[in-house]
Amino acid sequence: MPGDRGSRIRMMLVDMVFWVEARSNEPVYVLVISKDENLEKDAMFYTVRQLLGEHRDFHLTVAQPDTILGSPSKLFRGL
Repeated sequence: MPGDRGSRIRMMLVDMVFWVEARSNEPVYVLVISKDENLEKDAMFYTVRQLLGEHRDFHLTVAQPDTILGSPSKLFRGL
């Protein structure tokens, strides 16, 4: 995705807010997979996450690719 780190985070947050708003009457579960180890410490990300969580049934989890998939060597072992 083009742009610096801040631009990419803003684009993701805008998409997330619009997506959540379109589902106003149902619980929302979001999994963000990011290599950015500091994403949850980003002030804008934290603020949007808190605001969405306060106003609706919103659940967000952040994970890193290696946490989800394991290391590539583990995935292809035995193939």
